[in-house]
Amino acid sequence: MNVALITPTKLLPKYAVKSKYHLVLAHIYEQDAAYREFYKKRVRAGDFVILDNSAYELKAAVEVTRLIHCIEDLHPTAVFLPDVRFDKDATIRRAEEAHEWLRGYDCKLFAVPQGKDRASVLSCYTTLWQYPWIDGFGIYEEIGEVTGLGTRADFLQFMEDNGYVDGDKYYHMLGMEEDLTQLKRIGQFKWASGIDSCKPLVYGLYNISLGPDGTKEEYPHRPKGYFDIVETDYHSVIEQNIAQVMSWAKAK
Repeated sequence: MNVALITPTKLLPKYAVKSKYHLVLAHIYEQDAAYREFYKKRVRAGDFVILDNSAYELKAAVEVTRLIHCIEDLHPTAVFLPDVRFDKDATIRRAEEAHEWLRGYDCKLFAVPQGKDRASVLSCYTTLWQYPWIDGFGIYEEIGEVTGLGTRADFLQFMEDNGYVDGDKYYHMLGMEEDLTQLKRIGQFKWASGIDSCKPLVYGLYNISLGPDGTKEEYPHRPKGYFDIVETDYHSVIEQNIAQVMSWAKAK
């Protein structure tokens, strides 16, 4: 499973290049010229670059017109269509509307199946699945809890056991659990395409090392102004954390 490292702009050349798989946040792309240039270079280098709709950071997905401006400048491999947290019908509607705008663009379209419980999440997923223009899905961190199955890995096992996995689709895991050792389970699903997170960097910024069994330290969360951080005293810790996370994820 590929790992995309969500990294402060000034540190992108040091850490994000450890992977050829990237998740680009639309709202940061809009406002940060150095961030834009870094990822445009990664596209030209042939990396797999996903444009994210920034729903996690902004608490709501950006409008499709903003995504289009980013797409026309970046030319990403894929883009996450707008979704609405825990709302099946609104997510399907926004995906359909976005598709009308994005028909002529040469990038893959990923959707996020939303809902408030197992039935609505699966209904959202199967509805989106039937659309031939959906190339992949984003499976968010809390989906196991929402569906009453436990962890995200439990949800992935449910999908596999019940015929919900399409070998022709991409499956990106949105974010990492605070218990990063969950990656050991998630990485066992060969159809899981990739995952993204800032967690190995954030732990490192606080001088917290990840060992083979994770860490007993509570996750400190992104510091304010995370993307504006210019330097750290803990490069070796971050390097170790990235290596550990990629090992758990069986990074390609």
